[in-house]
Amino acid sequence: RVLFRSLFILIYLALQLLIPLRHHLYEGDVNWTREGHRFSWRLKANIVRGTLSIMAVNPATEEKFAILPFEDLTNEQLAVMSYTPDMMIQYVHFLEEKLKAKGIENPIIKMDAKVSLNRRPSYQLVDRDIDLSTKKNSIFSSADWLLKPPPEYY
Repeated sequence: RVLFRSLFILIYLALQLLIPLRHHLYEGDVNWTREGHRFSWRLKANIVRGTLSIMAVNPATEEKFAILPFEDLTNEQLAVMSYTPDMMIQYVHFLEEKLKAKGIENPIIKMDAKVSLNRRPSYQLVDRDIDLSTKKNSIFSSADWLLKPPPEYY
């Protein structure tokens, strides 16, 4: 019984140390990609602004249509999602289910997202050519659909 409690406390303490440090597992600048930023010990003193537009395609008819996220999200949710990749993927999967309910099988969902960090010019964050409905959030690996900022960004 004492061994079980000790093991539980040891695992709990290890998680309390490892989760905030997981941003070191991701490639690139965490300030840019926001990967591993949640629950981290990083100073959140950056000014981040984002803009995004979402396009869906019905593969059966090749019909394209713009998605209006403000129909599903509050202004605050939309503002945060515009620069937070894990929220983008969550919303894309929500949209995928919503479109499937409307009879669109395997919708293709693409996003055009640009981010400005600390009032610098905006640059493309998301690869516009990738169908995000095929992507999943990963806790321990970098998202292959996120673009690195250009060299002049630093």
